[in-house]
Amino acid sequence: MTLRSARAKFLLTIAALAFIFLMGMGAERIITRAERSGSSDSIFPEANAQALTAGEDIPTIVERAVPAVVNISSKRVTNVSQSGNPMLQDPFFRRFFGIPEEQVQNFLGSGVIVTEDGYILTNNHLVEQAQDVEVYLPPPDGRKLQAKIVGTDKTTDVAVLKVEAKDLPILKLGRSSELRLGQTVLAIGYPFQVGQTVTMGIVSGLSKAVAERQVDVELIQTDAAINPGNSGGALINTRGELVGSTT
Repeated sequence: MTLRSARAKFLLTIAALAFIFLMGMGAERIITRAERSGSSDSIFPEANAQALTAGEDIPTIVERAVPAVVNISSKRVTNVSQSGNPMLQDPFFRRFFGIPEEQVQNFLGSGVIVTEDGYILTNNHLVEQAQDVEVYLPPPDGRKLQAKIVGTDKTTDVAVLKVEAKDLPILKLGRSSELRLGQTVLAIGYPFQVGQTVTMGIVSGLSKAVAERQVDVELIQTDAAINPGNSGGALINTRGELVGSTT
């Protein structure tokens, strides 16, 4: 096993154990719990405000975090004749109706840089079976980098990407197992193709479950606004630590 593959496996293991999943449930969202070093804020808004006053304010925390949250574009090419539809498997039918042999699907989402040498955590559904994955670094860097998929886990919807770059900004992993009801959290991502956005909410529920997943995963519920395109983005606490990956 090479050093790179061993490291990718290590990161994927951490991600599968440590990362949060966020799913729409009306006005609220669902996320899974993380398990990494760090600390949490108080459940009481007054205590949160005092902590922020004594340390850094929200804009300062956000400014430090946003350079590590990237925009991800992936392309998946599928063979139409292998779609399972008998009519699409008929060459005459496809030719008569002008249906191409291949179908190209494009996906847009977000990701989080977790190592300075280019390892990125995102959602598996964003890059699964993709033939081409590109990562766009936020301004002022603005580079477009080709990414390689080095690890995926469909059950937890986590994927690890690698770009060839050095000295990248990163987000430190926090410990979401210490999150408390009412704690302030921030979601950073690229919804609706309108550029990077930041939304704020609280942890509104712990140990939630999503029926369709049917896996042994602890979940966290938050009311921070999450929209299409946020998949793979960052959920951070008010210390600027990564406590989840939205989906």
